[in-house]
Amino acid sequence: LKFESVWLAAMKIPVNRGVTMPAGLPPPWIMGGAGIGAVMIWKRRQLGVFASLSKDFVVHMPSCLSGVRGVGELFSRLKTMLFIAWLESNHRGNVIDAEAIYGAQAVADDEGLLFQTGTLAHVRTAIDFSKAHARRAAVGTPVLHDIVLIGGGHSHVHVLRMLGMEPEAGVRLTLISRDVMTPYSGMLPGHIAGWYTRDEVHVDLVKMARHANARFVHASVTSIDRENRLIHCNDGRPPIRYDFASINIGCSPTFLGRSGYESVAEAREVGVTAVKPIDNFSARLDDILARVDDNTEIAIVGGGASGAEVAMALRARLITILGASSGSKVAIKLIGRGEKLCPNHGPAVQQVMMQVVRERGIELHTGQEVVGVENGTLVTKKGDRISFTEALWCTQGAAQKWLS
Repeated sequence: LKFESVWLAAMKIPVNRGVTMPAGLPPPWIMGGAGIGAVMIWKRRQLGVFASLSKDFVVHMPSCLSGVRGVGELFSRLKTMLFIAWLESNHRGNVIDAEAIYGAQAVADDEGLLFQTGTLAHVRTAIDFSKAHARRAAVGTPVLHDIVLIGGGHSHVHVLRMLGMEPEAGVRLTLISRDVMTPYSGMLPGHIAGWYTRDEVHVDLVKMARHANARFVHASVTSIDRENRLIHCNDGRPPIRYDFASINIGCSPTFLGRSGYESVAEAREVGVTAVKPIDNFSARLDDILARVDDNTEIAIVGGGASGAEVAMALRARLITILGASSGSKVAIKLIGRGEKLCPNHGPAVQQVMMQVVRERGIELHTGQEVVGVENGTLVTKKGDRISFTEALWCTQGAAQKWLS
């Protein structure tokens, strides 16, 4: 980049696409090669990767710089190539350092070792910064505030991450969660489709708490005494005091007008599985897929975006498991009380979603509000009956009962 700025200053040529190449200059690929070569020679003295980078750029340079129509375009491409050269030289330097410490085979087996070497200065700085703050917060600083995080939802994971990077002196942090692994809902359709494993869509809360130097309480909250600022859990431990409390526990499934975790067990007895909470559904999904065959009928109750996503992701998973022919024959029924899918979206989105769902071979039942389940059939408000083998409930959730 220094070479480029000096070159432009010497030539006094403005950088824009409208300027044509002055007469008498060498071909663009030679000019670009000269600039890249100068920078790579300078980099060689620092990282020792000149030879390998030279070979790569000589091979790709003619194609990268072909068709240049002006000085502005030439230096735009050159700038991009120089930036790529800088990234690649740093990466190869990291590999060299890591191999010298851990061995070539160890680095090949675990690329994470690259982030433990001294060449990644930005990572080292962040780690040192966090440790320095942790030392200041832990040594000689009394606990002035107790902050309790109830639940391991997305917001609390982010809080743990940020406080781990920059701790606050005088703050004692406590995380209370009934789950050790918390799911990321944005990856649920990909998990259903088989793109992500169960471990890949979950965050380890124990590790996050350790990162933030927080206490981790593996329990469920049963009530909050706001007058005395005490949190009661279901494991018999003494109440946990708080100065500030945050609740991020997600919603509870609604099943025929009832809410609460006991309804999940009741629903499963009649073949209905609630998608929320996600962790319960993820475990149940494996059981459902293990029993699926050509006679299986899967009903998905809920015509919103989540119901449509689950239906299409499930179709993709069935095709992967059973093959294109058999997987397409398994009946998937999407049931919504509105006349269109995705009622909270605009007409264009609704139309496209209806079309795509039909293209996936999913049976649509719009304008049907489910009010009951009887002997393997869903009973709608209109009196219609829709048969099913497994039913997935994707309707709107409700607040958990203990909050009342």
